[in-house]
Amino acid sequence: MISPQTIEQGIKSIGGPPSITRAFELMGVAEEEIKAAKKRHPARTNEIQDSFLALMPPPSMCLMRDDLYRSFAREILDQIGKGHKRSATNAEVAVCLYNTCLKSPIARDFAVAYWLAMKAALGEKKMAEVLGTDDIYTDEDLRAGRERLNEIKHDISRRLK
Repeated sequence: MISPQTIEQGIKSIGGPPSITRAFELMGVAEEEIKAAKKRHPARTNEIQDSFLALMPPPSMCLMRDDLYRSFAREILDQIGKGHKRSATNAEVAVCLYNTCLKSPIARDFAVAYWLAMKAALGEKKMAEVLGTDDIYTDEDLRAGRERLNEIKHDISRRLK
């Protein structure tokens, strides 16, 4: 069997995209999350097993951290496991806001919404390692950020339908 690294080297040598190895890495994470989700939602194991394509990340998420993709996959699998319709994940919102702030400055409530989405996606401990704690935000900032986050999630969820 040819390794993903060998395939990627061949593609690089002809000028193609260097993303084959990353695709295999994300597939491995997806398989791990499917296995875990089947344990969390035993009544929906068939739907979860058949959800591999639903875990294909948006292109903007492919180069993000593994733990962010893992959160994306886990949220989608939990939606499937609970029989819910597809809605925006915290990871998708975080990546959307991250990409937006690379193009132009964002308002404070959007920055707080980004921070809250990342915190929800990564968890409290990992978040403290990556972006620090929320003690830089006032209660008003956090309220405005939660409102903005809910609006963004609603808008993305509407577009996913």
